[in-house]
Amino acid sequence: MQEDGIRLDVYAEESREDDIDMVYDIEPDKDGRETLRHILPKRARFYHAKIDADSLASGEDYGQLKNVAVIFISPYDPFQLNRMVYTIKNSCIEEPELSYEDGARTIFLYTKGTKGNPPEELRRLLKYLEDSREENAKDADLMAIHQMVQKVKHDREVSLEYMKIFERERMIREDGYTSGKEAELIGIIRRKRGKGLSAKEIAEWLELDEVYVQNVVDLLEKNPDADDPEIGQMCRENRN
Repeated sequence: MQEDGIRLDVYAEESREDDIDMVYDIEPDKDGRETLRHILPKRARFYHAKIDADSLASGEDYGQLKNVAVIFISPYDPFQLNRMVYTIKNSCIEEPELSYEDGARTIFLYTKGTKGNPPEELRRLLKYLEDSREENAKDADLMAIHQMVQKVKHDREVSLEYMKIFERERMIREDGYTSGKEAELIGIIRRKRGKGLSAKEIAEWLELDEVYVQNVVDLLEKNPDADDPEIGQMCRENRN
């Protein structure tokens, strides 16, 4: 997929009262490397085997095995026949017309394919999945997907930011870090403060909790003659 495309694997199950349950495993090609084309059939085989093993408990009747569709979405043509949709199922080599229904399907979607008269809805969907900008969300369904994607991206960015802050605070609290590394951190805060930055600005720059930085700034102002390790010791005493 392109850099701006969606990179979300999807696993979904559909319960059917009058039929066997259906599993959909959607696998966007994250690498987009045509050199890996030859291994796609074995990748599909592996995914089918894993899903089957997970969906049927030991001792259960094989008739309860769920139908499975593994769907690959790729920016390159997996079979070089210019089709947007390639549907693969098992069959009998000697009798091609023999019905052999094991419930397994593998579908390869080539985002730029043209053969086979693919429906316009699928064309638009694949174009959006490849390049998930708002201008490619051409209908209400795609716009709903786009809004969901934007929310997921935002929530992920916020989560990562909190993780960074948490990790820094954890490191500050750990023994072995506090004596040396915290002194280095305090030295940075001292220099930034000397350049006129506020505690809030320093906290944002260092991706630290503002309360912690404000505490360091207060100690620096109250103890101008104390060196960085001494300020660090004061911080640890305050935390304890």
